[in-house]
Amino acid sequence: SYQDVRSRCYVRKEKKLALNFSGLIKEKCKLLGKVSLVQKVNEGLESSLKDAILEKELIEAENLETIYENLDRSISKLEDEILFLENELKVEKTKHFQKGELMVDILKIIKSLEDESKSLKSQAKITLRIFKMNKEAVRVAIKESLDENSQLQKMTFE
Repeated sequence: SYQDVRSRCYVRKEKKLALNFSGLIKEKCKLLGKVSLVQKVNEGLESSLKDAILEKELIEAENLETIYENLDRSISKLEDEILFLENELKVEKTKHFQKGELMVDILKIIKSLEDESKSLKSQAKITLRIFKMNKEAVRVAIKESLDENSQLQKMTFE
């Protein structure tokens, strides 16, 4: 009958749909499996990426620490060098100041000696003039004495 035919058509259609549906479910299962596999691979890659980032950050931190230590040592050496140079500068300034004072003292002594030399020259000139005057006076006195002596001798012989 018509209903039987219709029923069979319907059953065939249902079988066809069921078969199609079954294929789609299998395809979905395969796709879900692939998605699961991709998710696992993705998780592995994310984990590897995180590990790589952590390792990179650790290496960078170690490098920065090494750089910091080197800079700290360099700064310490430079500070020591600055202190050394400041002390040397103080010593040189002190020496320069002492040399300046010594030079002033030497110049004072030279000036004093020059003044004393001028004074001694002046005294020597005065003494020489006095000596020349005394010499002349003595010569005159000797001549007078000789003349007087000569006259006395003439008188005694006469």
